[in-house]
Amino acid sequence: MEHDKNTDALSAVLPDQLLEQPIFLLAHGKKPRYASGTFRNGELDGPQDLGRLVQFDQAVAKANTFKWCDGIGIAVVEGKGFVVADLDHCLDEAGGLIPTHPGYALAIEARAAGAYVERSVSGQGLHIIAPCSVEFDGTDLAKGLSIYAAKRFIRLTGDLWEGATPKGWIDLGQLDALNTVATARRTRASDFEPVDPEDVTEETWTELESALAAISPEDRDVWVDVGQALRPLEQRGFEVWKRWSMRSAKWSGANPTGDLTSIRPGTNRAVP
Repeated sequence: MEHDKNTDALSAVLPDQLLEQPIFLLAHGKKPRYASGTFRNGELDGPQDLGRLVQFDQAVAKANTFKWCDGIGIAVVEGKGFVVADLDHCLDEAGGLIPTHPGYALAIEARAAGAYVERSVSGQGLHIIAPCSVEFDGTDLAKGLSIYAAKRFIRLTGDLWEGATPKGWIDLGQLDALNTVATARRTRASDFEPVDPEDVTEETWTELESALAAISPEDRDVWVDVGQALRPLEQRGFEVWKRWSMRSAKWSGANPTGDLTSIRPGTNRAVP
């Protein structure tokens, strides 16, 4: 057994509900290959694709026959009874969970509930693999937090996050953190109603920032909608909008004493 391919660790910690299913592929870097050695192709999750997925033991045996093989992974297929929560860049250089990451609460609650949580190949992310009773209309819940339920390949590591449960299997849909972020994801920024500043309490400010944490500022229409919705909230609304906008790769800066009276087309920037 070649330990660099981590198959020993996987068999010891991976949930039995996964080990007993024909969902496994070989990994060439992050790219999936069938047990035959050919790259995964064609219609993902289609009949031919599903017919070429193999059981865990078969994948392990084949992994040790190919020098290019870096390990094994799973095909995330609808109807197989599980999803993968992918938390990208959620760990700092010391391996600590970053408190400002949108998946922070989910990771903490999932681990406490006994879910299977492993570090990703990069060592900077986490994968939570579990059944989920909540359905999603998309995969990206927030920047750095995605839920995959179909047509995806996840390379496995078996590198359990500290405190995570070996072979853990819990319903993510029962976790408050996931329901909170999922609800926020379904709430389009364009649905925000203008608010009278006099009606805003500290609790409302907290709820507002929590909702924005689950919305990406990358889409300009959404970004503008949020700015327009926060405009009646004057200077504090601007500060909330600015902190949210700064998460975008398109952010080009804003006058800290500015306001939301105008938004310059083509860039994430407030104009005072």
